[in-house]
Amino acid sequence: MTWLGKILAFFVLIGAVVWMYLSVQAFVLRTNWKVEADRWRQAYEQIRSAREAEYQRFRSTEEALRRQLLAEQRRTSELQKSVAELTNRGARDADATKSLQKLYEEADVKAVQLQASRDALIKEVSSVRVRNEQLESERQRLIVAAEEARREAVRARIAERAAQFVAEQNAALVEELREKIRQLSRSLLAGGSTQPPALREIDKPPPPPLPNLRGEVTAVSGDLVVLSIGYEAGLNVGTELEIYRLEGESRYLGTVKITSLANLYPKQAVATFIPARNVPFARLTPAEKPRPGDLVRPIESR
Repeated sequence: MTWLGKILAFFVLIGAVVWMYLSVQAFVLRTNWKVEADRWRQAYEQIRSAREAEYQRFRSTEEALRRQLLAEQRRTSELQKSVAELTNRGARDADATKSLQKLYEEADVKAVQLQASRDALIKEVSSVRVRNEQLESERQRLIVAAEEARREAVRARIAERAAQFVAEQNAALVEELREKIRQLSRSLLAGGSTQPPALREIDKPPPPPLPNLRGEVTAVSGDLVVLSIGYEAGLNVGTELEIYRLEGESRYLGTVKITSLANLYPKQAVATFIPARNVPFARLTPAEKPRPGDLVRPIESR
């Protein structure tokens, strides 16, 4: 073999060794990438399962608090009815006492005028006094019962406020969890992954209200308005409604939006007013601000 052939054979040997080294490196790196991808996928599945379980737990707590609040409201209504009934009974007893007092005065006048019937009138007065004592005892008992009813109503209102405070805290926690889930969704989308069905279900907008839904503003405080309809009418967090004034010439004022679950009640809701004119609320004229009696309805396509 010539020197040229030997040199070529040596270069071929060196090239084969380099090729084997590169092949081994490529195989090792491919295996590491697969292991790393499997590890990240498993971690993602664990995080998603934990978030879903936590969301379900908070949702169950919220439903329990809502049921407790409704029960307290019903109990308060029953106590108010009892107080009204006791008040009516007290008024009737007071009228009866006045009537008896009048009879007593008339009897006393007759005793002066008719000396012969003095003994009969004394007996009648004694019976009236006995009746007055009975009525006084009954009145005192009613006063004690009414005071106890008022105390029970105060305790019910305190319990209702405590339940509402807990509901507001849970609503804030739910909103915080929703924001964290949205951030996780955005990070996953930025990494090239598709959004999981569970996140799409959480982030979906609230269902639209019924087209024939109508309500009105019952109270106004700044840019917050109290509506005469609540979640029993289909309102939810994120629901937007148009607000109109029907007095005189019909006028479109803007929209109202439900921003918090704590502002939703069975038959009323607290919403934030968004004016039709894009200016701060303080710069609106009195005619452009909402007031009690204004109409609210679903937003129509324009």
